[in-house]
Amino acid sequence: MGERLAAIAEQIAIWLVAAVVGFFGLAIWGGIALVFVFGALDIFGVIDIDTQESKPARAPIEQSAGPACDPNYTGCVPDLPYDVDCDEVAGPVEVIGSDVDGLDADNDGIGCEWG
Repeated sequence: MGERLAAIAEQIAIWLVAAVVGFFGLAIWGGIALVFVFGALDIFGVIDIDTQESKPARAPIEQSAGPACDPNYTGCVPDLPYDVDCDEVAGPVEVIGSDVDGLDADNDGIGCEWG
């Protein structure tokens, strides 16, 4: 009977060691996976690994009259070669021509009217 208990105790010890090694093995693989995930997020510009904070959005462009403003809007919507979004425009703007940047979502003549 004593030998049988010793064999059972030995099996339990082996299973416990295997469970501990398995747990730490998973923890190591999980850590490696996190390195790859955060690396990909940094590469694609979602986070900055140095600070681990989200990158700030572009600052709104202040309204001012000038040649760089799109003539389709009152106020100053920059006349840029790419689609301008409302987070790049300060305040609501009136659409007086074609809504080329799609700022007037509800087609009431006023763009970027929330906030």
